[in-house]
Amino acid sequence: TRPLLLISVGLLVWSLAVIGTGASIEYGTILIARTLTGVGEASFACLAPPLIDLKAPSDKKSLWMAIFYIFIPVGYAFGYLLAGQWENAHAMHGSILWRVPFIFTGIILWPFILFVYYKSRDASLTYGKKKLTSGDMNPSSITNEYQESLLEEASSSLEGKQHSSGPHHYIHDGHDEAKEADAFLQDPVSSSSPFIDQSLSLNHNDGQHHHHQQQQQRGGGGVRQMGTSQGGAVGLHDNNNTRFLDELKTVLDNRIYVLIILGYAAQTFVVGGFAYWGIEYVQGALHLSESTATLSFGSLTVLTGVFGTATGGILLDYLRKKAMKPGTPPKLETKIAAEKATMLLAICSVLSIPCVVIGIGINHPAGFFPMVGLGEFLIFMCLTPINSTVVWITPYEVSPLALAISVLSNHLLGDAISPIIIGEILDYTNRNWRTTFVLMAFWLIWPILMWIPAWSFARSQLRQAEVVRRSKIGLG
Repeated sequence: TRPLLLISVGLLVWSLAVIGTGASIEYGTILIARTLTGVGEASFACLAPPLIDLKAPSDKKSLWMAIFYIFIPVGYAFGYLLAGQWENAHAMHGSILWRVPFIFTGIILWPFILFVYYKSRDASLTYGKKKLTSGDMNPSSITNEYQESLLEEASSSLEGKQHSSGPHHYIHDGHDEAKEADAFLQDPVSSSSPFIDQSLSLNHNDGQHHHHQQQQQRGGGGVRQMGTSQGGAVGLHDNNNTRFLDELKTVLDNRIYVLIILGYAAQTFVVGGFAYWGIEYVQGALHLSESTATLSFGSLTVLTGVFGTATGGILLDYLRKKAMKPGTPPKLETKIAAEKATMLLAICSVLSIPCVVIGIGINHPAGFFPMVGLGEFLIFMCLTPINSTVVWITPYEVSPLALAISVLSNHLLGDAISPIIIGEILDYTNRNWRTTFVLMAFWLIWPILMWIPAWSFARSQLRQAEVVRRSKIGLG
């Protein structure tokens, strides 16, 4: 695949859509143009993070991801700042006033689009070159690590059997499960044990390491190609619809992933609502002028976005490196990273809600901006752990799909609906800004309810992986 080619195409569509926004003549054309800008967002949000993770040094992956995500709040903030100052400057009048920034933004992106298209021909900037670790690995070490990941699945299943209250003899689809487990532990790679995680083969690009090979079944005088009986090996089906459903199942079967993106969507609901109504809130509740409210709110978003996102990435790298030991295998590295990331998410979500609620309850700017700013700082700290974890815990070939679902859920459950819902609450409460924003802030409870269980699951998986690693069953 050539992700940079797709990114350049998406950016071209985005550029033309932004220019089209500035050239719109009615509401309908504006709506179509703004809808098409989502193509550009999707091309970056879904395809760039896996590529960044591929190229980043092992000990700085989170920092590199943080630098990428820093520009989301920076873009929001500069939009507020520049739009407010542009309007107050009265440099132009009439309908041309609001059109110029859109057209200008769309045009100045063209050199960058050409650069990305040129770099798309670089063979090293593809997903197929991803290494399992930062260092070179020989085939035997990859095979051993792959066996280890399979053993973890078997050990986890067997552990559940051993601690059950019933007899230690089980039947699975007409087969003796105890015998299958014993055969698997003797030969993990070639075994057809049901304990094998069908999605694991997606992490290995070299065909010799795939344990899900197509089987030939003879019958009726012919030979037909069949996938594995488990039906989970993504990429072995000729039918594109079936392949997509398999990939979708692979992503959504990951409970940590599902909990992370649901919490992220709830957090985005609050951030999106605050971004849309925040300046009016500052004017109405704190009685600031429009220019002062715009400048103050934009500056707060820039500072908290830059420092919060950077701090989240740097801190996650520090926690990962501190937990790593020399010779830690890639499978265990991933689980350590996921555990530290979900821990960070849980802590930040718990600390952010009181800061935001207390800040909204303060009537003076001197108290409001520091407290709400601290809450925003903690929220932006979550950006890098969220998206880094999505890349780490999903098979590499389906990471773009996982990120796409995350973006979609963010909009459908987050910033696409929150301005509308908050507007309805404002009307219902007769423009009671403080009550409305306190209710909005309490929506931050949902990330807590999602991310604490995600942390618990990640800790459980890490403990199990460490047990398997120490035991080295079948690895000699």
